[in-house]
Amino acid sequence: MATPSEKLAESLEILKEIQDNGIIAIHTGQLTRTHRERLADNGFIKEVYQGWYIIASPEELKGDSTSWYSSYWTFCSQFLNYKYKENWCISPEQSLMLHAGNLSVPKQLVIKSPEANNFKTDLPYRTSLFHMKSPLSLNSEIIVQDGVRMLTLPIALINASPNTFTKNSTEARTFIISTTFKIIKIKTRYHGNSIRKTSRIFRNP
Repeated sequence: MATPSEKLAESLEILKEIQDNGIIAIHTGQLTRTHRERLADNGFIKEVYQGWYIIASPEELKGDSTSWYSSYWTFCSQFLNYKYKENWCISPEQSLMLHAGNLSVPKQLVIKSPEANNFKTDLPYRTSLFHMKSPLSLNSEIIVQDGVRMLTLPIALINASPNTFTKNSTEARTFIISTTFKIIKIKTRYHGNSIRKTSRIFRNP
């Protein structure tokens, strides 16, 4: 009869196979109940949303957010791919932040999908996803960066709210200067107000 240590080792082998496949967002169906409960009880995985887990460290203290914040972007992209397949994209505002190399975890990540229904998914440490029902941009206007479906820089600049430019004016100026000709090329697809919104950045003191 297998000892508790041998049983845990068996579960860890299953977890390693999952990890080796690049899976961060572990759905309940990817582990049997026995393996899932054994790994969770020993601190090797933790539930972050109903039926969804991430890999954790047994050495993490209660309330330690390290595993969550280090897994955040990959978890979200894999979770959203499971839910919407390729039929989703993050907001223009968050797309701009990722283009700037800002990987800070937002309090609320807004994602758009025609399959969404304007609802919120609560996640650990007061973070959340807001699923906005919205048509998507053309495929050519969406890129995938480290698994995250985001708008191209010119499209993100055109569609971002004015408040984004106020809060991040330096980054916005740099982006607009580097993409001016691309924006001019595609501006006929959008209302004039959207173009004027971004052009105001040049006039800011």
